[in-house]
Amino acid sequence: MKTIINKEVKIKGQDDKLMLRSNLLNIVTNNPPERGLAIAAMKERMKILEAIEKADKGDITLEDAEFNTLKRLYDEYGWLTPHKDIIELADHLDELSKTK
Repeated sequence: MKTIINKEVKIKGQDDKLMLRSNLLNIVTNNPPERGLAIAAMKERMKILEAIEKADKGDITLEDAEFNTLKRLYDEYGWLTPHKDIIELADHLDELSKTK
């Protein structure tokens, strides 16, 4: 299991409020590939989204397989603007991936 530290980032959402890391993770998890989602991929993403929702504003705990999927989705997401908090979360995920 891996626990992602969920903290505020200095990125504002559409409501002009500061976002949390969980908001960034929701964005990448809800972003389908160009060809859409197969049912198996949809189920996998739903497990991640449920864990994020369950955590509310607290830290997010995922099974290793779900964490690996989320890390891949985060790494592959095409961000439209550079931001240090996006990179900081990527680094956090990299560090978690090295732990057992």
